[in-house]
Parts: sequence; C-alpha cells; structure tokens
Amino acid sequence: MLPKFSYVLRPSLLRTVNPLKEPLKSPSLSVLLPPPSTSIIKRSYVTFPSSFSQFFSTFLGSSSALRVRNIKVKFFQRLRTSRERLRTSRTRFSTSLKSTRTRLRRLKYSKTISLNLPETALLNPSLGSGWFDLTGAPLTTLSLTNRYLTPWESEATKKTLFEFIKWQFERYVSTSDSMLIPSDNDLPLKKIELIGGKRVTWLGHSSCIFTLSSSSNDMNILTDPHFTSRASPINGLGPKRYRNACPIDSNNFMEVVENLDVVVISHDHYDHLDVPTIKAIEKEKEGVQYFVPKGCKRILVGEGVEGRRVKEMGWWEEEVYKGVKFTCTPAQHWGSRTPWDRNKRLWCGWVMTSPDASSYYYSGDTGLPTRFPLFEMIGDRLGPFEIAAIPIGAYKPRWFMSSQHCDPAGAVAIHKAVRSRRTVAVHWGTFPLADEGWDEPRKDLDMACKDAGVCRETEFVTLDHGEGIDAKEEEFDEEGLDVYDFVSDFDEEDLEEEEFEEEEEEMHHNN
Repeated sequence: MLPKFSYVLRPSLLRTVNPLKEPLKSPSLSVLLPPPSTSIIKRSYVTFPSSFSQFFSTFLGSSSALRVRNIKVKFFQRLRTSRERLRTSRTRFSTSLKSTRTRLRRLKYSKTISLNLPETALLNPSLGSGWFDLTGAPLTTLSLTNRYLTPWESEATKKTLFEFIKWQFERYVSTSDSMLIPSDNDLPLKKIELIGGKRVTWLGHSSCIFTLSSSSNDMNILTDPHFTSRASPINGLGPKRYRNACPIDSNNFMEVVENLDVVVISHDHYDHLDVPTIKAIEKEKEGVQYFVPKGCKRILVGEGVEGRRVKEMGWWEEEVYKGVKFTCTPAQHWGSRTPWDRNKRLWCGWVMTSPDASSYYYSGDTGLPTRFPLFEMIGDRLGPFEIAAIPIGAYKPRWFMSSQHCDPAGAVAIHKAVRSRRTVAVHWGTFPLADEGWDEPRKDLDMACKDAGVCRETEFVTLDHGEGIDAKEEEFDEEGLDVYDFVSDFDEEDLEEEEFEEEEEEMHHNN
C-alpha cells in the first residue's frame, strides 16, 4: 500500500473539453477523468482519495480497482524475481571471474593470445610468457592490448622511453667512438656483380642480395633495402650513412633492381623499412614480390605497392613463390615507427629454400636469448644453411642493447646454433646507430671467432660494401655435424651422456 496523500486541484486545472480524451495536468499525477459531472464542476476544489485503490474505486468502480491491485501485485512479484535473478547472475559472474583470474594467475599468462594457434599449441610456464607448440617452438604471440611480444622471457619488448632517454643522455655527456668517421680506404666500395650461382652480396647495413640457383633460372632476393642517406623519417636528421654502394638513381641501383625478384623485410624500423627506397624500386620495376611480417603490409600498400604482391606472414608460416619456399622465423627484437605504435607490427627473420633443397638464412635484427634455445630450434627445423647473414653491430651499451642486438660473440653463437656453413656479417659499418666505433664490431668478431674456434676467413666473413661471396663448394655430410668442426652445447651434453652410459655398460659387462 502506498503512503496516504491528498492533492487539491484548482478548478482552472480542470478541462472543459471531453476529459476522456484530455489528461489532467498535474505536476505529480496525470489521469483520465470521467465524463464531467455537476458535482465536480461546481465545487471549488477536488480532493483525491488517500490511496490508488480508493481513487480508482471512486471513479472507475470496484472491479477496476481489483484489477489495478492485481497488476500491482504482479509487478512487484516480477520486480522481486528480476532482482533475485540479477543477484544470482552477479554471483555467478563473480565466481567465474575469480576462477578465471586464479587459473590465469597460476599459469602467468593473463594477457597473451596467439595469431597462428594450432590445435597442439600450449602455455608452458617453464618456457616463457607466451604460446608454444608441442616441440617448444615459439608462436606469434599478441597481447590483449594488440601488441606483439616475445613468448620466451625477454626484455627486448619491455624497454621503456625512460631507458632510451637515459641512454641518449649518457651518450651525449660522454665521448663515444661512434663519432669517428671512417676514411675511404677503411670502408672501400666494390663494384656490384650479380653473376648468379649460390651467392650473397652485401650492399651495406642489412641490405643483401641472396642469389638462389635453380635448374631453370636464378632468383635474386633483396633483404631490408635501404639506399638513402639517413635512417630517419625526417630529411636531414637521424643517423647519417658512412657509405652507399647502391644510391638511388645510380647505375648500381638500376642493375640491382633490374635483376630483382623478391624483397623480404624483417621489421618496421627506419634502418630496415625505408619508404623512399621502396618507392624507387616500384618506380624502376613492376612485379616485385614482397614478403613482410604481420602488420607491415599496410605501410607498403599505403605507399603504392599492390596488395596482391605483398605477403604478410607470422612465425613459422611458409609460402612458395616460383619454386622457392619462404619461411618466416622468430627473432628477439621489437618494432616501432612512432612513439605510439610500439610492437604493433611483428619482427622476424627469413629462411629461403631453393628447389634443390639448399637453404639460406637472414636473421634480421635480433638479440641472443639467454635461457631459451631459439636458434637451435631454427637450425634443427630449417637448417643447415648454405649461407647466413647475421648482424654484428649496434650492440653498445650492453645494458640497453643486449636484449635486442647481439654482439659479435653472440653472432658467432647464432652462427653455430643454426649450423651455417658460411656466414656474412651485416648491420655494421654503415650507420652510427650505437656507442661502438664503426670498426669495433669487426675487431670484436676477430676475437669472438678465435675464442669459438670458427675460421674467420671462410666461415664467418666480413665484406666490403658491394662485395659478394659464394657458398662453400663442399657438400654437407649425411650426418650433418661433421663438416662444421663444432657441435652445439646441447649436442655436447648428449654425447657426454651417451659416452658415460657406454662406459658404465662396459664396466658392468666386465664385472
């Protein structure tokens, strides 16, 4: 029962027209009045009854009042039922959310999904904070904030703007060898010769031409083309190039583009994805095929490249083009072109396998994982390789660069892990990107090769800008590892265990 109330209405508020069609105007209540009667019109005021039931009983009759009472009872019953259902739903949702949070907290993977998630994919806390397949190989992992990350534990994708500013400040107040400029004799330019066969030609920084030989014709694959004077989105600013073996509009550039078939891009940094160079390639030759990691296709299409000629791929995905299989491989790095799009696009390396089953590897920019056998997995799945291109520069200071750029010692470790017969050093001697001097990577590589027992002249080589080198003439043994004069740490441990077991069996047999 509602509280008792009483309203007094002045006669001026009553309508002289048919009250069945015209509602009574009141600040709090508007009802249809019955046909006008003398008793109502003549009175100076109308007093409403103290309850709705009495009101409708007075004007509409007892049967209508009963119906109103029943409607009111049903309304409150439904309201009570709806409240109970809402309370139950809240309880269930809270329980489900608590259970989900507990499960995700236990797995430590509350913010990751996978783009190429196979049925056998799993979350493994012992491997890292992302998705892996049953063999432990990492899959393309995207956070719930739509940013890519490294599935294994790595600081590469966790660098902050504060750390970058701190590095730049230290670089500004201290004397850095990166300010030294090489002479023409220190970094000579060689004539570019695309003579075919199994060959790689270094054009500067990370730009290489892999020539894959086949029975029909050779295929020339260009990695991360960058032939402008600065690695920057703004003309006149950013790291300035030391040497340019293939400047745009030069004869060397025309020759390279004329024989070009495929371009592969590892990530979106300005020293690897150079829009002016891409535009120049498109201007000089039509029909060049592009292979890019996830998220980079939009950049190329936005600059005029046909979308059908740009293949976007995630880690371990494969695509065959004119008989050559291209495989996108994981790397430990990050991506960004502005302060607001960090890790919005994927980073990767590339493996190119020719029809004769010869494989070539370009790692892209990468750090060396400290506790995860990433490159051993790449070597086991896709190796061994005829030729590899692995970066050796932009590695100082180590507190900032170690997770994203390997040093020469790390590059040698990658060379051994992927089982490359011959490796060409890239990502050095072209731009002053870090704190080391232009020639320091080459000197440190000499020491690293000596310590690791890798032949500096034949296995891990440095080239002049424009110089090329052929693959080794020797063929791989069927057993795989005998031709390298080394085995990985994992293989050494296995061999030691097998030898120990054999000795135990011999001792047991002799006893």
